Amino acid sequence: MMNRIGLERGWPPSGQPEYESLRSPAGALAVGSPDQVAGKILAEHALFGHQRYIAQISVGAVTHRDVTALNGALRYRGRSVVRTEVARRAASAAAATPV
Repeated sequence: MMNRIGLERGWPPSGQPEYESLRSPAGALAVGSPDQVAGKILAEHALFGHQRYIAQISVGAVTHRDVTALNGALRYRGRSVVRTEVARRAASAAAATPV
């Protein structure tokens, strides 16, 4: 998709190295299992302290059935992992703060 859009806009084509960079811990994409996506969200939370996360799942290249299954997995497994860790971090920070 990016190459098709890029062709119209004069961008150079991208391939596997660019994709791997985008899905790396410092990259913009959250790709993988619910636990891997949760890890990416937590890494970003450590940087930004955000309270909301909005995910976009590819439309067109992925079947509706797969999108629904992925959404459910992220909602139940990923959300649980993120909420538990964010609460643990908050409690740890509160305990370390002098009164």
